[in-house]
Amino acid sequence: FILLTGIIITTHPVCAEGQPAKFLTEYDYYTTEDSASILAYLPPAKSPGSYFLSIDYMGDTLVSEFLKDGLHTYTIPIDDWSEGLHRMHVFLVDPDRDTLSNGLVLTKRAHKYNAVKINRRTGSLLVDGLPFYPFGFYCYSPVQPELPGEEVVRGFNMMSPYQKIEGKTLNERKKYMDRCARLGMKVHYNLLSVSGGGGVGSGRLTGLEDGERRQRLIDEIHTFKDHPALLAWYISDEPVGQKVPPEPLIEMYHLIKELDPYHPVSIVFMTPGRAREYEQAMDIVMADPYPIPTGSVSVVGRVAESLAREFYLEKPVWIVPQAFGGNEWWQREPSAGEMRVMTYLAL
Repeated sequence: FILLTGIIITTHPVCAEGQPAKFLTEYDYYTTEDSASILAYLPPAKSPGSYFLSIDYMGDTLVSEFLKDGLHTYTIPIDDWSEGLHRMHVFLVDPDRDTLSNGLVLTKRAHKYNAVKINRRTGSLLVDGLPFYPFGFYCYSPVQPELPGEEVVRGFNMMSPYQKIEGKTLNERKKYMDRCARLGMKVHYNLLSVSGGGGVGSGRLTGLEDGERRQRLIDEIHTFKDHPALLAWYISDEPVGQKVPPEPLIEMYHLIKELDPYHPVSIVFMTPGRAREYEQAMDIVMADPYPIPTGSVSVVGRVAESLAREFYLEKPVWIVPQAFGGNEWWQREPSAGEMRVMTYLAL
């Protein structure tokens, strides 16, 4: 039995009502690019007039102009910039003559062949230098040997097996990762049993000391961080429902990014209104509204919109449309029409 819950990326809306001014680089990090883009979002002003924006780096002025509200993009050359963190200074004066002084960091890293970057402007991922639009499914472990091949021809380009990180099943994980790599399918890699817990068959391993659980996670990252099938690390499933606070997940996030800064980290929420509490523990925010049969499919669109507005220019938003039922408290599966509606509402 395959739990087909499609994972759809939701791009950000043009408008971000209620959001403050934001200043970020378009990619979360750069490698071999000759230039980088700076994104400056200026919210609608209370008074008529123009903003004044200035961005400086190492004593040089990169931007200095009067602007209206909205999203502005500036391209700067970085081909001769060294690897590391490059800190810029942002100075903003709004039409009310209020000032904001802020920092902006551009990260440059060495090239890596399987690097995955985030495009903050579009909310998409960059894989092999091209935009990647994940459309995937969860499944159980052990993964059926032919499952990736059966699904990749139906348009799926990503899978996320529920799994426990145990030494006795390592070869099973290597096999499906290798099979996905041969097919060109990516894996949203489940670390739940040694990171944040939750998920069908992926709950935290019991009987392990914290040090042993941490070491298992470290070993797993080292094993697969260079694998061509790796897309992202999935560290927590519905942490609010699992009563997992943000602090241990933030610590886990920093550990993973120290070991592998080239792949994003994700968390899925059943209570998307509390996702902001976990902002420092993830690069991708996911939600899984499952409304069938007791709720309305319209909730999927509302959740997608609210998260996309909340994390505008900050984090991609993925929605998990319901494609299962007939068990637990979901009395039936969604119809084909309901699945289609949930997918397009998410988009």
